[in-house]
Amino acid sequence: MTKELKNCIEGDIKLRHNKIASNMEQMLEDEDKLEQFNQKHGNILSDPQLLDYPLPVLLQSGDAFTLNRFDIESDATKLRLSG
Repeated sequence: MTKELKNCIEGDIKLRHNKIASNMEQMLEDEDKLEQFNQKHGNILSDPQLLDYPLPVLLQSGDAFTLNRFDIESDATKLRLSG
């Protein structure tokens, strides 16, 4: 995921917040990717299937953002690299 974001930033590719958040959530549910992460980082997850995130991934950028609200979702705004 970080490689995808890095490529977007370096290539000035504008992805929408909700697309990036969706990709991140899919990655967190992909057992093969979790296993690769676990092997790369010294098996820090004793059992990747036990990984749980109680809140959805929220991505905001630029000057339009909301802090400390659990009912906010990533929107269709494109990722901004400066405020």
